[in-house]
Amino acid sequence: MKLKSKRMLAAVIIADILIFGIPILINECYKHGGYTTMWEAADVLSYYGTILGSFIAVVTLAITILFTRKQIQRETYLQNANEHWSKIDEIFVTILNNINPMKPVKATIEKGQENAAEAIAVFQNYQMFCQTATDELILYLNGSDYLKVKKLLENITTASNQYFQIAEEEVAMYCKLRSFTQISNAQQAIHLETQHPGSFPVEQLEFCQKLLDDTRELSCEVITQNIKQLNQKMVDTYENSYRPLLALKRTTFEEIDNEVQKEADSILHLWRK
Repeated sequence: MKLKSKRMLAAVIIADILIFGIPILINECYKHGGYTTMWEAADVLSYYGTILGSFIAVVTLAITILFTRKQIQRETYLQNANEHWSKIDEIFVTILNNINPMKPVKATIEKGQENAAEAIAVFQNYQMFCQTATDELILYLNGSDYLKVKKLLENITTASNQYFQIAEEEVAMYCKLRSFTQISNAQQAIHLETQHPGSFPVEQLEFCQKLLDDTRELSCEVITQNIKQLNQKMVDTYENSYRPLLALKRTTFEEIDNEVQKEADSILHLWRK
């Protein structure tokens, strides 16, 4: 700001000298017959006026060309910056959509208990999204970009870790449900082996016995209740942490857009290179 003020002051002083100072100097030189020349003071002033007018015209043209050039620079900067941040914005939208904790709940809430294996696959895929949520941003963020979205990234990482842990509990509970639905098959296999020894491989019998041991204390009602509680836990995270992430994403990119506009406008300053 000090350099800007000095430049403005110098420009005003030079303009005053050219417009007022030199004509006064010419007038003083010819005052009381100070100069004896073939031309009068009026001729000198007329000649100087022509020179000054030509100089002003050249300066005006130069400023016009410079300003036009800066306008082109501004438009180019805006286009590149908007394309860059538009791509990053799209990636954040994809990230937030992938880690939405309501997605696996909606996908499993109706038929999850009927098909435990499918529910397990849904939550495991969701866990993968949580683990790799921000990886794609590495291709697009440089050091200065990262600082602008640092808070948003940190909050997304924290939320993703939280969602991952709940999904882990969901997977464990659906694994128990899957085991519970296989109890009758395991019991039947062991019963047939007792009646007809050698009917099943040893590995299969060991698996059946382990399944029976692991599910001895389980009940379908308890498993179902636990799954409902975990689903509610996911819904609570949607309200308490996911929605604030959406708001933070909006405000973050509004601030970035304002910064881009300010930087673009500063390009029009004639004293900026």
